[in-house]
Amino acid sequence: MTTSQALAALRRALVPALVTAVVVFGALLLVLGLQSPTYQARVGLVAVPVPQTSQESTGSYGEVVALVLPALPELVVSAPVRQGIERAVPAGQAAATTTTVELVPSSAVARITVTAPSAEAAEAGLQVVVAQVQGSGVLDPVGAFRVVGDVTAPATALRPDRLLSTGLALLAAAVAAVLAVAAVHVLRPRVLTVGDVERIARRTAGARVPVELLRADGETLSARMAADHPRASVVRVFASDQQEAGNLAAVQGAVRGSDLAVSGPSEDPAAVEVEAEVAIVTATLRRTTPQELTTALLRARASGRPLGAVVVS
Repeated sequence: MTTSQALAALRRALVPALVTAVVVFGALLLVLGLQSPTYQARVGLVAVPVPQTSQESTGSYGEVVALVLPALPELVVSAPVRQGIERAVPAGQAAATTTTVELVPSSAVARITVTAPSAEAAEAGLQVVVAQVQGSGVLDPVGAFRVVGDVTAPATALRPDRLLSTGLALLAAAVAAVLAVAAVHVLRPRVLTVGDVERIARRTAGARVPVELLRADGETLSARMAADHPRASVVRVFASDQQEAGNLAAVQGAVRGSDLAVSGPSEDPAAVEVEAEVAIVTATLRRTTPQELTTALLRARASGRPLGAVVVS
């Protein structure tokens, strides 16, 4: 599809595309906005050695850290920690409060994250978890956990994220609008540009047929008829979009002032001398279907009259 065809398809399906985009944008924004609130509190813990007088104790620090740190994820979900969280967080939010541990590779650092339905629950839960880990004594006597960061810092909101929700809704609306335009174009095809008319006319008539844009002054159409068909005295109109009366009036206005008379297709091809007639097929952009235009061209050819032009409005 060329750029002109794409723009014509967009103009034709502008209303369905806008309606679809608005509906999708509003629905997705509503769904994302109704997400359950989620807050997150995070802090880092680093295992540091405790000064020792014995060389043997100092040497065992690395072994203890290597054994204890991988067990931290199990420690933070143990029964004493969960019970402490249940006592600290607001009623009814303990079940939705979760704790995760991220171990930094090749280091003695662990990141503890607590997510909860409210900022108060996330902050209180993090403080409980950090206190339980520090008080567990799992690194004794060679080390201890030191907090990296502020354990009392305010929790951050994860959901709903208004900026992210708006961006996703806009993206989905744009995609839906494009799909709506494509659906209208595929399900209800129409002749969109003059180039479409030229291709259909060339394919159906077997030769290059002049395609003229309908102008109120009729100069172009009158000049075309005078140059290509000087003996013609009657223009026989073959409408392609079932609006024959309107097309007759339009062509009459276009050739007004010339020596050509305009009428619709006769039921009796012998009623008028064929040599004195020329056939014109009319089409309306964004309303005439390719099938209708093809049918009108075939009717014009079957009439035995020379095909003068396809007039596009």
